[in-house]
Amino acid sequence: MLTAHDDAKDSSMGIFSDLPVGPQVVEISDVVARRYLESTDEVMAIPVAADGELDAMTGRPSSGPRVATNTRGPSESSRERQWVYRRTSDLPRERFTTWPNCPALRIQLDELRQQPVAADWCAQVLSELASVRQLDTLTTVAAGDVLDRLHDLAQQGWVRSGMIHDSVTRNQWGRAAHALERRLAIWRRIHQTAGNGTSPVAMTIRDTLNLTAVLDAVDDRLQGVKTGQAWRNYLRVEQARTLTDPADTTAARQLAREILERMDYSRLNPEQRDFLLDPRLLAYAQELKHLAAEPVDYSKLLNDLEDFELRAHYDTVARIAAAHRALRWSHDETVMRLGQELDGRYRNANVRLAVSSQLMNRWMPPSEPAELPIDERIMGIRTRGSSATVAELRVELLPSPDSWNFYLHADGQVASRTYASQGPATFFTRGRSVFQAEKQIVIRPEGIRQLNAEVAANSSTNLSGLRTDVDRIPLLGNLAQAIATHQYQARVPRAEWEARNRLAWRVGETIDHQVREQLEQVEQRFTNHFQRPMQKLGVDPLPVELQTTEQRVIARYRLAGPHQLAAYTPRPLAPANSLMSMQIHESALNNVVDQLGWSGRRVPLAEIYQELGALFAAPTIQAPDDLPDDVVVRFADRNPIRLLFQDGRVTVTLGLAELSQGRNRWRNFVVRVHYQPALDDPDVDLVRDQFVELIGRLSLRDQIALRGVFSRVFNRERPFDLFSRRLADEPQMAGLEVSQMDIEDGWFALAIGPSGTRTAMEARDRRYRTPGSLLR
Repeated sequence: MLTAHDDAKDSSMGIFSDLPVGPQVVEISDVVARRYLESTDEVMAIPVAADGELDAMTGRPSSGPRVATNTRGPSESSRERQWVYRRTSDLPRERFTTWPNCPALRIQLDELRQQPVAADWCAQVLSELASVRQLDTLTTVAAGDVLDRLHDLAQQGWVRSGMIHDSVTRNQWGRAAHALERRLAIWRRIHQTAGNGTSPVAMTIRDTLNLTAVLDAVDDRLQGVKTGQAWRNYLRVEQARTLTDPADTTAARQLAREILERMDYSRLNPEQRDFLLDPRLLAYAQELKHLAAEPVDYSKLLNDLEDFELRAHYDTVARIAAAHRALRWSHDETVMRLGQELDGRYRNANVRLAVSSQLMNRWMPPSEPAELPIDERIMGIRTRGSSATVAELRVELLPSPDSWNFYLHADGQVASRTYASQGPATFFTRGRSVFQAEKQIVIRPEGIRQLNAEVAANSSTNLSGLRTDVDRIPLLGNLAQAIATHQYQARVPRAEWEARNRLAWRVGETIDHQVREQLEQVEQRFTNHFQRPMQKLGVDPLPVELQTTEQRVIARYRLAGPHQLAAYTPRPLAPANSLMSMQIHESALNNVVDQLGWSGRRVPLAEIYQELGALFAAPTIQAPDDLPDDVVVRFADRNPIRLLFQDGRVTVTLGLAELSQGRNRWRNFVVRVHYQPALDDPDVDLVRDQFVELIGRLSLRDQIALRGVFSRVFNRERPFDLFSRRLADEPQMAGLEVSQMDIEDGWFALAIGPSGTRTAMEARDRRYRTPGSLLR
């Protein structure tokens, strides 16, 4: 990591500018920069100029490892500036202590204390943090009192921040309170666990002695089960027998954890969960927990969490995730609860979607008459004609804490014109029927359950005409008409009852069939475009919450493998009147990118687009037409691609070990681009700002050549279309707009609401210099 002093007066300035300002800040990928420093303490970083201009270069610093640059006076050329950096090893290091120093939180508090309304609260928190720092051990009794005082301050922070009218200060204070609260949740658990003297213990040979008997019992349980072999494969019973005499304890521990992951209740349906409650299978899980245990250094874990909050190095993330797994599968209840706390605080849901019933009803199919022929028997008499059906569909949400639960209502009318012949008489009738149908649909993590439609119908018929074979015969014709009319009137109640039942059955069957088809298509698209690609990558899409309120259905998902972290900062709140809202934490996308297998890989640039299109079953993902065919890249071994959601913009960073085009080669450099909402666009696309940054040992000639490549990869003329033009033009979206686009603290928040309610869309004047990194 590189670092230096920072005297910048305007943190919104970029790494190059033609304006005479003080030293500025630019960041360099930790991995790539380390390579440079192996041979020298000086690194030259040259950004690609804006399209059409090489002289006017600006940008914004992000929040990763920082270096300072000194600019010269107004009369000196901006192309001759010198860049000087210092190694981290040259800087003084703080003495390591048991309790962490919380540098990231201190920076937040130092910024917040500039607001007079929060100054006293910040001073108290900093004072108590200093008290924590002075504690000798994690088990010190005095730690409990200090942590309790900090907990009270965190609660005060939430309450007092909610009373602030200024949204900037309110949000800043709320994030600081949340940052303190998530630390305290872990600190208090560790204080309690360490005080009890409990910690995961590494497996020994003695731990495996009982496993053989347990596995035999599992085999006996599965012997008489119809799906026994499937369960045996799923629980990897045969592989588990190798754990009875493990040659490699590390591999044995990994296998035990993988089996326990499969037995995790959150991934199973109720029937499968009940099956695993069998005492023999519970004993199997308990033995695996003994094997999965691994010692955890609580002091090291605390400091790793602080390092993650400040920089989030790749290795730090791996160590925290490994500690989480060791704690989670502990057979000790206290240790396991610490693992659960770590899971909830640093592996929280990183994707949230909420859709209102109002928007769902807007997208219900429009009411259009459906003309259908009639040819059936009513009371044994063949009846023919035609009918016109009009139905209006609507959704009614049923509050549920653990599912999407709603009724699909259909209110309809049927107008019919029929005729039926019996003997010498032919009856012509007009009918009018009304029906009300409702079908309950319940969506849970384990699948979709739909109940049969229930239909209530009512019908009435009127005789509109009557014809007999003797109508032309005087007197006899009148008599035949009277007799036929009397017979018709006698049959009306029975015929109407039969018609109502037929209508109810037909409507119910139609609704059940059409809804089943639609849900199957939705489920197939969800599987093909989301669930299967994520599972293939090893990023388990875990539904943390499915909920239904009176107004909305809400889903919260976590995209993260067992070795990855997820969301840990508070998400932005959507406007109360939004019809649809979505929040995505940068960890969701970065976790997916981590699993693409691009680290250290050499591949033609155009091939990347093809692979992504195939993976997500999205043929629309295609390489730009103007992208040169001969561009080949080799990604960096660590963090080949990183996304950062901060300060109102999306930052994309590429770490490249090499890029070749024809006979040209460029090695060890970083590409960084920033995307911001196009505020003058009613659909608020994300548009690349004016500059593409190149960081590395690159001459001006190099940057011009590379500009030709990356100005096509990140073309300003091809913005990210967040709100499809085709979707926006649909009549169901009339009167709606993108009412929120908030990019802050690792979250990207988007909402759609009534026109004229747009919030958080103006350009940010502030630029928080909060710590973090591209892995956050």
